[in-house]
Amino acid sequence: MAALALLLSLPGCRGPRVLSGEAIAADPAGGGSSAAERLHAANATPRAVSSFSAACRLTLVTPEGETVNLDGAIVAAEPGSLRLQAWKFDRPVIDLTVTPAGRFLFARGQEVQGGVPEGFAGIPAGGLPTLAPLLTELPESGYQTRGPGLLAWPAAAFGVEADATIVATLSPLGVRELAIVGPEPPELQRIGFANHRAVGGVAWPMDWTLTGALTGTVLLEDVELNPPLPASAFEPPASARAF
Repeated sequence: MAALALLLSLPGCRGPRVLSGEAIAADPAGGGSSAAERLHAANATPRAVSSFSAACRLTLVTPEGETVNLDGAIVAAEPGSLRLQAWKFDRPVIDLTVTPAGRFLFARGQEVQGGVPEGFAGIPAGGLPTLAPLLTELPESGYQTRGPGLLAWPAAAFGVEADATIVATLSPLGVRELAIVGPEPPELQRIGFANHRAVGGVAWPMDWTLTGALTGTVLLEDVELNPPLPASAFEPPASARAF
């Protein structure tokens, strides 16, 4: 209940969206031009941030093309722990917990019917590589250069036991996109980061776009970087099931 209380203490997204920090240009000067320089610059964010919390507006798209709009809250911390709770009309609908020890999901109601829960199955256990550029430094060796600002690592480099490749698209602000690419299907999950704001001296992406097993958007607000998060924040509710 402590973790649930922590999440529910974060405000749901009501009315006009209010963003923290000053807007940052999409392509600021600096950041280096070579792959190595951009990779080193991208790692400035995870070097400065070990945890975060935020309220969010969550939009999921079912395999049938139906759109689900939810209010939510998210907390995350190294190493590889994340908790996302979403609700509709103040009633919890989704409660997702991912830690190095496993994945747990509670999903309820017609709001998540039509295949949305199954989409969460694409999230690998043992960590959350799609959040690696925000909380974990990308390996500065052992990568392949696939184009200007396009780097690839085996999934094992992120501690994920899967026949997959992690591909990062870098910009002067950091990682613009991260994709998990497997042999079948060709692409398992992609997450794009945009609308960076200066939060505590860090360029933090407020808009996340998901495509693949999970499709939709996550729009953040009320972001707090490096908040103290108790271990209980990542204890799944009794109603959640491992997957």
